[in-house]
Amino acid sequence: MVKNIFQEYRIHNAHVKFNGDYDVDDLIDTIEGNRKYIKCVYVYNKIDTISIEDVDALTADPQNACISVQMKLGIDILMDKLWD
Repeated sequence: MVKNIFQEYRIHNAHVKFNGDYDVDDLIDTIEGNRKYIKCVYVYNKIDTISIEDVDALTADPQNACISVQMKLGIDILMDKLWD
């Protein structure tokens, strides 16, 4: 499949190395160079309505940020993650 994609873009000599689990769309985006993928932060609001165990489970993933806008909880943590 990779060979066919490269032939469509008229690339006949190339060394291709995948350092992860990628699909066909990722390969085409890399060839065209028109997209840049960046990490995201998932923000969970209203943590004041759930248990602390649920909050701990959500924050186990470093891409997650738990906040409560009403009680002003976790806003500083969210800002740090956004700047990182």
